Amino acid sequence: MIRLFAIAAFAVLVALVQASTQEDNNASNSAADKIKLLVYHNHDGTYKKRGEITGSPSSLVYTSTIQDDGIDVSSALYQVKVRNEATDQIILSSAKTCQLVASNWADEFRIHFDDQNQVYHIDYDAQSNACTDIELPVKTPRKPATVVKIERHTIGAKPMLGQFGGKAASQQAPAQQQPRPSGKAGEMEELPVEEEKTFFQKYWYLILAGGLMLVNSMAAPPPENAQRR
Repeated sequence: MIRLFAIAAFAVLVALVQASTQEDNNASNSAADKIKLLVYHNHDGTYKKRGEITGSPSSLVYTSTIQDDGIDVSSALYQVKVRNEATDQIILSSAKTCQLVASNWADEFRIHFDDQNQVYHIDYDAQSNACTDIELPVKTPRKPATVVKIERHTIGAKPMLGQFGGKAASQQAPAQQQPRPSGKAGEMEELPVEEEKTFFQKYWYLILAGGLMLVNSMAAPPPENAQRR
């Protein structure tokens, strides 16, 4: 009876640990897929909210929240500020106001994702490169024709070393001896990716405790003669 109870308890323990691990993975994946970018624009010297960019790394939608004050066209540059609600990262950008007028207030946001589906940069521009003179007052729309585009980070092919000028190119040093990039502008430093631990690496102590309890319960009881002595 004790053995059956120990086996059942060990099975329940393993099932609970697996369920907890699955819930944690589902929660982390769901949180990583949700993108919410708050968009503000400079209106009379103050940044006011003009909309939100929401969705997943594969599909983003812009929703306008511009109030009756419309868009400020008193400056040569129309300035926007985007805040990533997940990381609190703030990115500032701008476009020429005359280009926005020429494009009939059609603008676009280009959201750049890295290989981990994280937002690392945002570009903003008008959908027209032409410029139109601004005659104040200008009636601006509450819901501009805003387009959201998704840009993926891609790693370019590495150049192959070969013969040049009749001389052999020098061999590369082993990977473990190569220095890291200097960190200058335009260069990216590749950091080692930490491998995710397996189920047994995370919860080995719980499995060990359950196994010891199971072994102890299965140990044969001492003979009756030994107990009477």
